[in-house]
Amino acid sequence: MIFARRREALRPILVSERWRQVFESGEVALHPFSQVELDAVTLEPPSVRPETGPAEAALPYLQRLSPLLGHAPDMGHAPDVGQAPDMTSKMNELVSAVSGLEAAGYVRPGPPIPPQGDMPVEFAGLAAAADGELRRVALIGDLGLITYMQCRPLFVAEVHRAPDPARPEFASTTWQLVARGYVPYEMPGCLIERPEVHGGDRPARAILREDQAAVVMLGWLGGDVSAYLKFRDARTTGEQNEQSQPGVAAQPAPGVPTATVAAGFSQLAQLTLILPAGKQVLLRALAVASGAGGHWLLVGQQLEVATQVTLGQLGDRLDEMLAAASRPGAAAPPSGPAAG
Repeated sequence: MIFARRREALRPILVSERWRQVFESGEVALHPFSQVELDAVTLEPPSVRPETGPAEAALPYLQRLSPLLGHAPDMGHAPDVGQAPDMTSKMNELVSAVSGLEAAGYVRPGPPIPPQGDMPVEFAGLAAAADGELRRVALIGDLGLITYMQCRPLFVAEVHRAPDPARPEFASTTWQLVARGYVPYEMPGCLIERPEVHGGDRPARAILREDQAAVVMLGWLGGDVSAYLKFRDARTTGEQNEQSQPGVAAQPAPGVPTATVAAGFSQLAQLTLILPAGKQVLLRALAVASGAGGHWLLVGQQLEVATQVTLGQLGDRLDEMLAAASRPGAAAPPSGPAAG
């Protein structure tokens, strides 16, 4: 009985159960797959599904080029392994990863179970197979959710931090990735990755409820999440205006040279949104410096101009960016701070 319970506990958590957890708690940690395991499978492209019409092929989402498809670009056809021994070694590694995923119950040969209403139960995928071929499989549980969100995002959000925010030449240094978020097409929630949590090839991954995503990103940018939530609630009920909020600086005249205020920065972070633009991608960025004096929005090729903003204005600016990215074809929000 003890062994039976252990085997049951190791089975993948169903997609429906994951979404119940997300809706109830706002954030749920996912299984820590290695990068090799994620590279060994991919979402089945619309082009290989006979029931797919031309409308789906034109959907405005980013299409991830999986390493799996790079090694075997034609469905069911092996690459020329005689000319690419490194490719053969990589495919063997991917095949081994798929075997482990099958044993753990995350991959099953054959088509996925049909959706229940609007929510998929399993996901149609491709997996590495012997001799460099690909085979159709069902992707189950967290593996299916992660694969879908990574392969079909409406946009991707990345936050990097400068190693030395007080130096005026920070724009030319190497910034560290703090977190990455995938906002999927036609699916609620946001998949986030935090490389710094575990390091190596197993970053921490979680799904955020949609209403939590912007607040979490505000925290990545250096905003005080608790203070912002209190302010937002007070503003909604009309009980408090932003300028009366303790610890939030008033807005001075814009256009201060960054070099004149950089000594007071304790953190400098930049949010970059990666959006589809035909066969290319569009980048939109928001650089935020934080310190004892409050928050500053930085603009310019070298982030040479700083404008101080309140915490509420920073939250509003972030909301505007995410809302515009969620509506394909919408105009970009203004580069300066929100008025008021």
